[in-house]
Amino acid sequence: MKKNDDRLVSLFWLVVALSICWGSVRLSLGNLRHPGPGFFSFFAGGILGLLSIMLFWQSRRQGPQEKRKASGPNPQGTRQMIWMVIALIIYTIGMNYVGFFFSTILFLGFLLRGIGHQKWSIVISVTILVTVISYLIFQYWLDVQMPSGFVGI
Repeated sequence: MKKNDDRLVSLFWLVVALSICWGSVRLSLGNLRHPGPGFFSFFAGGILGLLSIMLFWQSRRQGPQEKRKASGPNPQGTRQMIWMVIALIIYTIGMNYVGFFFSTILFLGFLLRGIGHQKWSIVISVTILVTVISYLIFQYWLDVQMPSGFVGI
């Protein structure tokens, strides 16, 4: 039963992804130097489409033992999901006060260390790398003004 549910869900999300991509192309994609209004939504739809295809293929290959293991309740996963939603809400609100740079470091650090239980070396390197790269992409390449907060960056 779970196998068929995953297939139906993945096909539904594939249709949604294709609709997003189609609408994005109609808005105009632009190019890499000057992205159009449909640029980000097109890539978001493409990623959603790839993930739905991966889920579809995974549900085809899933054995009966894996199906049984995945179908039981998972209170630890539920707690992690609740903490992630709380962290995301705090991140979006806090970005206006602390700024994009520091709120992103805190948010990713919490996700990696608090929820993901990664080593400190991984947490520090990944949070700084992802934050700096995303800041450079949005601020300088796409010329999007990110919230600077009280520090100025």
